[in-house]
Parts: sequence; structure tokens; C-alpha cells
Amino acid sequence: MSDKKSQDPLGTIIQFHRRVCALLVVASFAAYGVAYYVWTLGQSVGAVVIATMGYLFFRSLRKIAFNMTWQHFSDKPEYNTLVQQLDSTTLAKREYTIREHLAERQNEAKNPESE
Repeated sequence: MSDKKSQDPLGTIIQFHRRVCALLVVASFAAYGVAYYVWTLGQSVGAVVIATMGYLFFRSLRKIAFNMTWQHFSDKPEYNTLVQQLDSTTLAKREYTIREHLAERQNEAKNPESE
């Protein structure tokens, strides 16, 4: 049995994030079920709108889950330092990845490979 007080803060954040992701996945796929039900009622436009909303929700699942996790833990003083470290690490990784991608694109533009 796991005791919340005996867990490390990072483990608690990860568990919460996984629960949020699972709930969001269930919600986004439930939209497909609702869209199917609406379609069987003869409302094809409504079904397409609902299915599109479910798809867009699923596409932004990662961003929504991170925001909900950060929002939940940023107000708690015992997690504040860890959340700030994770924010700075995530931001640094994101900036590095974007710079790396741009450099690769510039190299491809300068040296097009002949096929």
C-alpha cells in the first residue's frame, strides 16, 4: 500500500499527471461515442462537430495535462521549488529542441540532397 506522505514529490507529480492524462483520454474518446450517438439520431452535422471537438481535444491533450498538473501543484509550497525546476528544465529543453530543428532546416536548405 502506498502512503502519500512517504512518496517523493516528483513521484506525486508524475502520478497526478498520469491520472489527468487518463481522464482526458477517456473524455476525448467519449466525445466519439457521443458523436456516434448523435449521428444515429440523424444529426450528421452535429456528429461531425462533436467528433472534431473530440479530435482537437485529444491533439492538445499533452498541453492541457501539463497545464492542469502545474496549476494543481504550483500553489502548494512543498512542491513550489520542484515545479519551478521542472518549468525551467522543460523550457530549456523546448528552446534547445526548437533551435536544433531550425538548424537542421537551415542545413537542409543550404545543402539540398539530390535524390
